[in-house]
Amino acid sequence: MGLWNYYFITKLMLYWNSNIDFHVIENVLFALYVLFPLKRLWVRRLRTFFAIPLGIGLFYHDSFFPLPERLIALTPNFRDFSLAYIAELLSRFINIPFLVLLLSACALLALLGRRLRLSTFTLIAIVALPWWHERETLKLEQASLTTPQACDDGVTSQPHIKSHYNNEELNGLLTGFYDTQATKKVSFESSNPTQSPQFDIILLHICSLSWDDIDPNERDGLFKRFDVLLKNFNSAASYSGPAAIRLLRASCGQEPHAKLYQEAPKQCYLFNVLEGIGYQRQLLLNHDGHFGGFLQEVQNVQQGGLNVPLWGDLGAKVQMHSFDGTPIYEDFDILSRWWAKRKARSDQPVVLYYNTISLHDGDVLPGQEKISSIKSFPTRMHKLMQDIDGFTTTLEQTGRPVALILVAEHGAALHGDTVQIPGMRELPSPRITLVPAAIKFIGMPGFQSAHPVISNRPTSYLALTELIKGVMVSGAYGGHALDLEGLVNGLSETEYVSENEQTVVLGKGSKYYLHEPNTDWMDYKVKAE
Repeated sequence: MGLWNYYFITKLMLYWNSNIDFHVIENVLFALYVLFPLKRLWVRRLRTFFAIPLGIGLFYHDSFFPLPERLIALTPNFRDFSLAYIAELLSRFINIPFLVLLLSACALLALLGRRLRLSTFTLIAIVALPWWHERETLKLEQASLTTPQACDDGVTSQPHIKSHYNNEELNGLLTGFYDTQATKKVSFESSNPTQSPQFDIILLHICSLSWDDIDPNERDGLFKRFDVLLKNFNSAASYSGPAAIRLLRASCGQEPHAKLYQEAPKQCYLFNVLEGIGYQRQLLLNHDGHFGGFLQEVQNVQQGGLNVPLWGDLGAKVQMHSFDGTPIYEDFDILSRWWAKRKARSDQPVVLYYNTISLHDGDVLPGQEKISSIKSFPTRMHKLMQDIDGFTTTLEQTGRPVALILVAEHGAALHGDTVQIPGMRELPSPRITLVPAAIKFIGMPGFQSAHPVISNRPTSYLALTELIKGVMVSGAYGGHALDLEGLVNGLSETEYVSENEQTVVLGKGSKYYLHEPNTDWMDYKVKAE
């Protein structure tokens, strides 16, 4: 087998570390193909000529990389990347400890190869190692089911009765989930139609911030000024466009990814529904919105439905630059400038959609061009939270009633996992889509809260709409009492399903399952790399 021994040993080591999958039958057939003895030199060379592309293709097939057609679809986005950002992305593929281990193993095999026939041992390993690995994994899973798991809030949960689902069951669970979600909607018809809304709604949509990206010691402190904190909120997408469309359609239950680019029922478009009861819709970004067609998807009448002009140049200062060199404006500066103009225009209540990419992968701070965006993330995150804190203070000082809502699009994939490198978000895992969602009520008469009401129940966008309607119906901004804890406890639960164009991740109990086109469901291991 010659050098192909090292090809298979590399793949088996990656598989053992859960970095790739390993299709045993395909690999055995390929091993027999390169192992079969051939006498003529030209025939061996011809075999090698075909074996190299076959080996590369099989390696890609075993990997968790996107399907080739998906990579082709993403190619236009790569053209906008700067050379520095491309170099940073490539560097993330290098795992120094694993590389040292791999080189050591290959060196040891080279020495043993002088005395032993490595091809025989390699062929045995191709068959035996995956079997052993699956056996040991199953043992660990069964052991974990007998041990109660501790939740984030310190409560011990009991093990789930069912530990594993087969392919048909998971298909049924996904179909049932979407059938149930299709029946859910929040109607504002029960609100008093003769009474105009009494408060503004400002929705801050933050790109690249999941709970996994935040140091555990800071998670609650960053949101201490908010009145409601949803700690188990699923954004259901790991890319900005789909996440924005889902948020702007928050009046209805969760849709499959493909339906996001089809027209939805009118009652699903939250901002349009709010316009119908007296709100003025407004749109503001701290970037130009061109990348990935983000602004186009937000304004498209069939997708996001927010077909209003983007606020123009407010004179805000440039804080940093994106990976394509375009400016990113300081969040506090642009929001406070918008607020000053909003106050001067009219008393008609406003609902604002604001999107910020200050935390996006590849952002470059002035004077820190040589620092990777992963290393600069904590600095950028704390600056963003300071800006939001300062803007909150500005709103409080004004005295105008406001519901300030913060929700993240998706995480930055700051740490990566065994399947995806840091910054890669092709597979919408819970480490990426479980994001902060928080609400602050400003100028609500008689309402004081020293600590936020925290919910650990699984929620998604529908819960945000229910909160908005609940506050409206309560008349709390008009001085009526508000049972905030009761309102939060009554929010709709949404089971964990996240989806991109060609991948679905479904959560059931403490386990997650991944599905890609033309494949069966497989376990998704969410541990950090």
